[in-house]
Amino acid sequence: RMEMTKFLVNIECGDEMCYEGRYSKFTYTAAVAMLEKFTGKSFDILLNEYVFVPLNAPDCGLGPTTLDQSLPPLQPWSHFSGPWGVYDIPVLPGNQSNMPSSMTPDDGIHCSMESWKNVLSAHLAKNESFLTEKSWSILQDPGVNLYDSFDYAPGFIVDTSNPFVNILQHPGGDQKDYAQCIVVPGANVGIVVAANQNLQEGM
Repeated sequence: RMEMTKFLVNIECGDEMCYEGRYSKFTYTAAVAMLEKFTGKSFDILLNEYVFVPLNAPDCGLGPTTLDQSLPPLQPWSHFSGPWGVYDIPVLPGNQSNMPSSMTPDDGIHCSMESWKNVLSAHLAKNESFLTEKSWSILQDPGVNLYDSFDYAPGFIVDTSNPFVNILQHPGGDQKDYAQCIVVPGANVGIVVAANQNLQEGM
C-alpha cells in the first residue's frame, strides 16, 4: 500500500485525469497507507480493533470470502457472469481470487450477512460511544458532488431528493460478485442485497 501510494502521489496528471473532488478507487488505499505509517499497525489489525470488534462483526475480514476449494462449497464462491446468464463461471477460491491486497481498503473486505447487518445497523443507531456526532455526520452527510451528478459521503451515495429523509446507498462489486446496501437513518431502516456473481442485464 505504501509503495502504491508513493507512486500515485508522484505521478503527473493534467486536468483531464486529476481534478479536485474526483472519485478514485485508490482514495481509501492512500489514506490507509498513511494510517499504517502513523500507527505502526497493519490495516487488518486496525480494522478489527476499531471497527469489527466494537460493532460485533466477527465474520468480517480482508481478502476472499473463502480459500476453501472443497465441494460442495462451505462459503459462496464468486462467479464471472455474462448478460442474460449466457455464462456463469465459478472462480476457484484462492489467494488471487480477489483484488490485490494493496487495494484492500477500496476493494476486498468481506462480511457475512449477519456481521454486515451489524456494521450497517451502527449507521442507524449512531452510538456516540463508538463515534462522535461530528464523525457520524462526516460519514452520512453529503461532502462532495461527484461528476456533477450525485452527492457523496465517505462510502455512500446520498440521495437528498426525499423531503423527509436522506437515503444512503451504495452498489459495489469486483466484476465477480455484486452487493447493494441502502440505509435510511431518519427512518431507522436498512436493506442489504448480495449475489455471488456480477449481476448484469437480464439476469
